[in-house]
Amino acid sequence: MASFYDGKMLVSLALFALITLSRGKLLGAPEDIGLNDDRVQDAAEFAVDEWNKMSNAMYLSQLVEVLSAKQQVVHGYNYIMTIEIGPTTCRNEPDIDVTQCKLDKTQQHSICEVTVNVLQDKPENEPTMTFAQRKPMCTTVEKLIGD
Repeated sequence: MASFYDGKMLVSLALFALITLSRGKLLGAPEDIGLNDDRVQDAAEFAVDEWNKMSNAMYLSQLVEVLSAKQQVVHGYNYIMTIEIGPTTCRNEPDIDVTQCKLDKTQQHSICEVTVNVLQDKPENEPTMTFAQRKPMCTTVEKLIGD
């Protein structure tokens, strides 16, 4: 037998759901976030660094541009992004700072779909970033630097 408290709880949940849906937002659904937001840029740079670690390419890649970004509240945050990366003139070797490398203007770029999970267990700790998928999905595009 349902108690009065159970009934009030159901009504409260129904009202919360109605208000949330009426605003056009679904709780936990990805939402657009600014492409130049520091959190987006950090997550995109992380994705490229991880891509370089996983890649067997001869040259390191560098972030060219964040093309789209969404933020999703999960256990932490997911940053779901489409990024453009391009090969640099630096060989893919350990301990090279890719920010000091120049983009190779003669090579094609890639468009990558990436999801980075950012978890900060305590405010005083640095956030931990991981790929929310095994490896970014990238496709080569016919765009060269300067196009």
